[in-house]
Order: sequence, then C-alpha cells, then structure tokens
Amino acid sequence: NLYKLKDKIKIIPNGINPEKLLIDENDKNKDLYKKPEGKVLIGLVGRVVPIKDIKTFIKSISYIVQNNENIQALIMGPIDEDEDYYEECLTLVKLLNLENYVVFTGKVNLKYYYNQLDIIVLSSISEGQPLVLLEAFAFKIPAVATDVGSCTELIHGSNTEDKAFGSCGITLPFGMSDKLGIAILSLVNDDNLRAKMGEIAYLRFMKYYQEKFTINNYLKLYNS
Repeated sequence: NLYKLKDKIKIIPNGINPEKLLIDENDKNKDLYKKPEGKVLIGLVGRVVPIKDIKTFIKSISYIVQNNENIQALIMGPIDEDEDYYEECLTLVKLLNLENYVVFTGKVNLKYYYNQLDIIVLSSISEGQPLVLLEAFAFKIPAVATDVGSCTELIHGSNTEDKAFGSCGITLPFGMSDKLGIAILSLVNDDNLRAKMGEIAYLRFMKYYQEKFTINNYLKLYNS
C-alpha cells in the first residue's frame, strides 16, 4: 500500500512573487530603515519563540563581534507570542554586551528591509519550507540556516540540475552557536563570497521557486 501511495504523491514546492516585496518610489515609508554605514547587516526573520532558537542566534552574534565588530543583527518578527522567552532573549543580549549590535524590530513589513540585508539567518529547531529564504533569494541574499525542513535543498539544491548551480549559503546542525557564528562570520568577512552566493540564490529562485510555477503545477495536477 505504501508503494502505491508513493506513486500518487507529488511534491509541489511553494513559490513567491517578489513583486509584492518591491518598494514603490512614491511610498512614503521607503526610507523607513537605513542600514548603518559600513556595517554588514545580518537578518533573522521569525517569531521570538523557542522553536526559532533566537538565543542560539544571539550567542552566535557574540562570537562574531569578538572577531568583527562591523555588523548589525536584526531580529525581525513578533515579540509578544512568548513574552517570557522574549525577556530571556533581552537579558541574554545585555549579559553578552550586545546592545549596540542586536536589534529587535518587532513585527515589520519586510519589504523595507530585504533590499538592505547582506545575510539571512535561520537558527530554527524545526521548519517546513521557510518562505523567508525564498524571499531573501529573490533579493540575492545568501543564507546561513540550520539543517531542518527543506533548508538544505533550498540552499544546496534538490536534484542534479539544481545542485549544479552551487550553494547559496551554509547549513549546519541546530543549537550550535559557535558553529553558527563561524558560518555567519565566513560570509561577513568575504564580500566576494556573499556576492557569488547571492547570485546563485537568485538563479535558484528564478528557476524553481516563483509563485507562477507553484500555481501551474497545481493546475497540471488537478487537470490530470
């Protein structure tokens, strides 16, 4: 029965429409956020809750700052879903003397931030297919992510043709702040590597993860 089911199952990846994230020139909020001059901007998009393992990300920033202070880290997502955890994260930032490096933005409209990010990070303990990676790829942003859900195939490729593009980031086990810091730092310190991986991210997105592909695949499936 399992073999019969396997023949009936088709995986259709989610896709996004990056045009929804573009900023109109007449948008009065277009300058809502300005990256600090000379800084490499690291972004984590996610709710401030344990499953996103924000604490491991904060600890990784401590490691990075010890080696390169020219960074700012934004944690972009709701802070009110687990208020105790959020307070613990704030305490950790203070304990590690990271007040000048780590910013909790709360829930924001990401289109005002993506075009300024240099690196996207996911430190999650669990994910499905994180759309935030696809959104970042559409803006040529390389990724550092834990090896959960579909992060590895999004970053390194899902088939032979896809893998031929190369890697658009780094994956690693969850819960390992030093390894996460080392991985992020390798991108912080190498402008060329970030640019190269960003181009690969964009090519992978354009080839496999546009919203129109998802819609067409569903239509083909229904029609068959």
